[in-house]
Amino acid sequence: MNAQSVACAIKAQRWMLLCLCLAVGVSGVAQNSPDILWMQPGHTGWVTAISFSPDGRYLASASIDGTVKLWRLEDGSMRTIGVHASRVESLAFSPDGAYLVSCSSYSDNTIRLWRVSDGELVRNFRGHSDAAYSVAFSPDGQLIASGGGYADRTIRLWRVSDGAQVGELRGHTGIVYSVAFSPDGAYLASGSEDRTIQVWRLSDGTPIRTFTGHNGPVYSVDFSPDGQYLVSGSGDHTVRLWRLSDLQMRVFSGHSDAVTSVRFSPDGQLIASGGSRTLRLWRVADGQMRLLFQGVWTGFMAIDFSPDGEAVAMGHGTEVSLWNVQTGMRERTLTREAAGTPLAFSLSECWLATGISGRVDFWRVSDGSMLRTWNLRPMANPIAFSRDLSLLAAIEGSFASVWRVSDGARLLENLRGPLEWVMEADFSPDNALIALGGSYLEQPDPDIPPTRYGGILVVNLNGAQVYSDLRAHDGSIEKVRFSPNGELLASLGLEGTIVVRRASDGVHLYRLYAPWGDHLRSFAFSPDSRLLASGGDGIARIWHAADGALLQTFAHPGIVLAVEFSPDGQFLVTVCARREDDIREIRFWRLADGALVHRYDRETGARDMHLLFAPNGRFFAYWRDGTLVVARSPLWQVGDANNDGCVDDADLLAVLFEWGQMGGNLTADMNSDCVVDEADLFIVLFHLGSGC
Repeated sequence: MNAQSVACAIKAQRWMLLCLCLAVGVSGVAQNSPDILWMQPGHTGWVTAISFSPDGRYLASASIDGTVKLWRLEDGSMRTIGVHASRVESLAFSPDGAYLVSCSSYSDNTIRLWRVSDGELVRNFRGHSDAAYSVAFSPDGQLIASGGGYADRTIRLWRVSDGAQVGELRGHTGIVYSVAFSPDGAYLASGSEDRTIQVWRLSDGTPIRTFTGHNGPVYSVDFSPDGQYLVSGSGDHTVRLWRLSDLQMRVFSGHSDAVTSVRFSPDGQLIASGGSRTLRLWRVADGQMRLLFQGVWTGFMAIDFSPDGEAVAMGHGTEVSLWNVQTGMRERTLTREAAGTPLAFSLSECWLATGISGRVDFWRVSDGSMLRTWNLRPMANPIAFSRDLSLLAAIEGSFASVWRVSDGARLLENLRGPLEWVMEADFSPDNALIALGGSYLEQPDPDIPPTRYGGILVVNLNGAQVYSDLRAHDGSIEKVRFSPNGELLASLGLEGTIVVRRASDGVHLYRLYAPWGDHLRSFAFSPDSRLLASGGDGIARIWHAADGALLQTFAHPGIVLAVEFSPDGQFLVTVCARREDDIREIRFWRLADGALVHRYDRETGARDMHLLFAPNGRFFAYWRDGTLVVARSPLWQVGDANNDGCVDDADLLAVLFEWGQMGGNLTADMNSDCVVDEADLFIVLFHLGSGC
């Protein structure tokens, strides 16, 4: 497109959009909700159950957060299809995929049937005197089986059409953790806390087989597709394969902890088993382990095979992910755990990086699509990116390592020095130094218990120690950061104080305290390094970074959990937990006069948050209860290319002059997709006149 045609297009579209805006108006964003560009959603608590739809298009997950979520695998979109009053223990699709059944424990104790198309609650099944721990649909879709808790210990059969209880099976002496129908629907298998597996004939409710041999609770059972075998997973760390005809049993050993989920592949040739540390594939024919999936996992795991047998879905922690059966590699992650996760925008402002649990994910800022996943070593947990996103610091055990982002090379390893543990890190602005924060044990007298301090170790990129500050805090280090000019290094200790030192030699300049014995919980340097903000005790404070003089205070209705400066240094953004309901608020303060200019208390979640601005200040990213959110900054007038606060002809000209250009830091790239095109022109035209 040449300049003349662009100019004509601008004129035509400008008048068209002006008429449209006059006719219908331009609705503003609600003051209490961020203008969300995109988000990668997830559960706020551990995933307890997972299931593919029969056609393989959807994946359902249940969690202790009380929700059932449905993921469309084509595009990764998610919707919450059901909500219980307490943790959801199990779920299952109907054979036609039209319904989902889920059960809940603790205060709820209900079994609920949901319509997949619209998420409507169709029916409640009530009858268990205690928690319901497991559910399954019969192959013809006419019955639902459920297993009860310790006080109940029954298996109940429900008619789907009207919700009537049509059977009750008694025989277990503990929680019924798992139920499964045989492929022909004639039998039901159940696994229990009492370490046994029962097989029931449904025509008369008679137990026809009892399998014993496990030395721990049986958490999961599944029939083979031909109905000849039964597989079980137990708290005794084993997977066992049982032949129904003669009770012959084979033990698959290898898990180092409880096996919480087992599944046959659709062709019956493989068994998948999920434990608290590993996900494994076994060959049914000879019992040999075919594949060990690599990851960093602890605790409960839920798994399911895709209907075509090509993938295994795994729910672990708050993460839901898909793994290739042939290669053992992670294919995609639908959501991930957010706690402790570092965030970093690229200097080009086109992509965003997040790191957790042995990997780094790269996201396109414009639409949230995942560009790639970089798998580190399984035990390498990212904790910090360099400012230019060229380097990554990770924790491996109690040590730190440094990685180059461009090619995945590990540059340094086993960094710890005299520290007992490394828990925090930050790179100097020129990438010449890395500061490590952790704990340090001191025991001058062997007869006296050791004292734990929060210590700092500064090394260069050759791994040589520059200096250490081993008794900076009581307890451990919560955060460590260089100032943007590289002259200062600040640390936050578990005891709630902030120490500011000279970055070159570690000499202490001052220590900041919250008054009346309260704790400071966060801090941030301003972009010009002149100011330091702190939060913690219901007040955000601005200090003179050079000498620690208090300059300004901002009162909040609760503990200030996070503070961050806008990229231009004119605003302070704070996150606080309201005292009355613990809901998180994001507040934007103008430093010039201390005015509160924006406040968000919706779409902000109820857990600690990590918040970061893009370098151009147009977008900000934050974690919200396991969800990665990218939102437009309320401090930027959308469509304002030259940042003068008014969307006018000058911004249209900016689009014209940069038309067709590709790359980062383009002033007319309104949506941060690294190209100036029709999308950016539309954004400017739609907001023409705003802010003027």
